[in-house]
Amino acid sequence: MAGPEAPAPAAEHSASPLGYELPGDGLGDSADAPDTDALAAPFGASRLPESWEREALKPEEAEPPPSGEPLPRFLQQAEKQTRNARRLRQGLLAALCALLLVALAGQLTLQGRDLLAAHWPASRPMLATLCHAMGCEVGAPMALDQIVLDSSQLQTTDVPGELTITAELRNRAGWPVRRPSLELTLTSDDGLTLARRVLSPAELGATDTALPAEGSWHAQVRLDVAPLKVTGYALDVFYP
Repeated sequence: MAGPEAPAPAAEHSASPLGYELPGDGLGDSADAPDTDALAAPFGASRLPESWEREALKPEEAEPPPSGEPLPRFLQQAEKQTRNARRLRQGLLAALCALLLVALAGQLTLQGRDLLAAHWPASRPMLATLCHAMGCEVGAPMALDQIVLDSSQLQTTDVPGELTITAELRNRAGWPVRRPSLELTLTSDDGLTLARRVLSPAELGATDTALPAEGSWHAQVRLDVAPLKVTGYALDVFYP
């Protein structure tokens, strides 16, 4: 009688696909198998947190602030006085800034009153009223760059030691400008300065202080230079 059949040998593990290895292939002990829990855990953690740990890690919800009780009357009055004082300071600062701006505008207007009146003649009455209160006057503006000295001449007269200086000046601007003064320098044969004198518009024969727009001015003056022996001269146009 034949004995029981011997158990069939265990089938060999199926071969891995070409180029790949399955976990546990060729390993006799499962102790070296990869830890799936560690792979599923966040980076740097060895395991997943327990339920009680997750509860502990939850951020606490902010408790609603308790409803405040009304402040005492004296505190309410103090806060009201503080607000009123702050508003008063803000109002005073605003008024001071506005006053400073008005003062600055007035100062700039007074400084440029002559030029303003020349370019906008309609503003002359207002500027004159303002100047009357401030003790100044409105005149023709100074514009040295608009005045050209076309020619000048030094001549002797029939009086010994007396010279006549003539100069032709022209205003290139389209508005009246203030008549300038002339600085006369008298020199000798060797170029040495013998005398220097400032000639005002009145000394040069002007009857007013304004040179008309695009107008010319024939200035002339007679000077007694004795006993100097003058052979040369120089004229400079300027405002004193």
